[in-house]
Amino acid sequence: MAEINYLSIDTEFSAFYSVDKGKSGELLQVSIIPVINGIPDTAKAFNEFCAPQTKVWSSHAEKVHKITRKRAETFQSRSELAEKLINWVKQFDDVFTCMGYSCLGDKRFIERMLYEETLSNHWFLRTRTEWKDVKKMVTARKKLIPRKSHTLGSMCDYFGIELNAHDALSDALGTFKVYERVRLLETPTEGRQRYLTSKLTEIEKKRKYTDLKYMMLDGYGGCFISEHATKDKEALRIVLEQIWNLYVEDKE
Repeated sequence: MAEINYLSIDTEFSAFYSVDKGKSGELLQVSIIPVINGIPDTAKAFNEFCAPQTKVWSSHAEKVHKITRKRAETFQSRSELAEKLINWVKQFDDVFTCMGYSCLGDKRFIERMLYEETLSNHWFLRTRTEWKDVKKMVTARKKLIPRKSHTLGSMCDYFGIELNAHDALSDALGTFKVYERVRLLETPTEGRQRYLTSKLTEIEKKRKYTDLKYMMLDGYGGCFISEHATKDKEALRIVLEQIWNLYVEDKE
């Protein structure tokens, strides 16, 4: 089965989206990180700003992204950003699934901008209509994540992901990294379980530690120890022993 390639997207805006254009804010920043074959390519990231065209401005939104109105007025025009975005996405010979964190507003802002700049067709030739909302994935697995808050910042803190909160480029990368972690909280497939069984024999013997909430392996041979394991000394001892066996002892 072919790997799904993603565009991990985050935006900042002057005020929150409204279907009433007279009350709606506008894009200030669009950041996108392409994820090809599961690898985020930050060297090819798109990160552009544009000036708002109206006087609609939210002080609450400004507190979040810290882009002042005065600074925003120095940015390039919306039409320049839209054209750069289309030229950027055209470089890829693929059709992407877009993803974001609580991303309905991001989707609507980008699609409205491209529609008004008559560039929608070019965008939809490279992207699928439906976006993957990582926040919904987190909410669906909230029983496996012992946090009251499920914001992107909270999830990055829980999974140990570095984040410069509310900078769109950092948020876009953080979104994909949270997606990678949360995806591992799904019920293991038979193949993944066989892999865990073959590699983590001690944990398999102590069956309660086979739960993926204690230890996760990604597709690149990396290992993630969850907060659950750190709170259970016996689980942590077993997990660390397996890490030693897998990554240290075999290489000596």
